[in-house]
Amino acid sequence: MQSKKGFTLIELLAVLIIIGVIALIVSPIVIRTIKRSGKSTFERSIDGLIESVRIDHSNDNFYAPREYFYEKRDLTLLTVADQIKDQKIKIHGKIEGNGFIYVDGEGKIHINNICSKDYCANGPENDIEITPNPDGKIPEINKDQPLITLNGNKVVYVEIGGEYKEEGAKAR
Repeated sequence: MQSKKGFTLIELLAVLIIIGVIALIVSPIVIRTIKRSGKSTFERSIDGLIESVRIDHSNDNFYAPREYFYEKRDLTLLTVADQIKDQKIKIHGKIEGNGFIYVDGEGKIHINNICSKDYCANGPENDIEITPNPDGKIPEINKDQPLITLNGNKVVYVEIGGEYKEEGAKAR
């Protein structure tokens, strides 16, 4: 009698089916974990940028308001108390993206639409909202673009050519 060594075709197909089922179960878990780690990395980078702004603010005797622009790993101090500075700041966080950071007159730091390809951050430093970037691309903005900052949480509609006045509102 001869003994056969090896696997039959049925046994090989059964193993392939088992491996396929395991892959179907595990792959969504792995993908979800990768996405969560990407969001967590973005959040830590935003925390690093806030820390950089906090250090710069304290090194300058807490003069405010301040305006910063972040772009492709560079943080630039644009203005302090409405005086133009245009100075590079050492950073503790890197995001492939851009956006603005403000320090208001009370010393509170606000993130304004810092976006990478995957996520965007907005809000005051103690309540930053991280959302998926709906466009999937980094917005094309630069530090010289006009900007209007309004106070409060209400929606205000102003006609083209209209005028809006508010105490503490800022435009450039």
